[in-house]
Amino acid sequence: MSTGQGSGAETSAYKPNTNVRRPGGSPDYEPVYRVLVHRKHEARWLSLTDHIPLAQAQRFYDHVSRTPGAPAEGIKLTPLRGSAGQAKDGWSRVLHWRVPGSAARLDYVYRDDYVGVKGDPHPVVQIRAINLSSH
Repeated sequence: MSTGQGSGAETSAYKPNTNVRRPGGSPDYEPVYRVLVHRKHEARWLSLTDHIPLAQAQRFYDHVSRTPGAPAEGIKLTPLRGSAGQAKDGWSRVLHWRVPGSAARLDYVYRDDYVGVKGDPHPVVQIRAINLSSH
């Protein structure tokens, strides 16, 4: 039975995650990590550049699609505190990005060895939360 967490080829009707594209168009590099967002956040992802500058949205995508666990220039990442931010089931700790000059925040996790339904391990970033307004 499928958990609905794979690459999109599951037999289950429930597919909570979807691949997302880079805001503003394709990058000029081959992404290392597949970037996923839960379908309940998909509309927020698609409207991200209505709330933050395109350059910042692209900087975030470029970072998580290449080196999600490393420090990045122009992006301040902080691990989410408490038990909600702890690493679970092979995923990283939850990382929190507050968009400079904006109330927008994005939380994500990543793993290098996610195995999809087809059995092919690949690196994946999962955006867990997109908040576009203040706390």
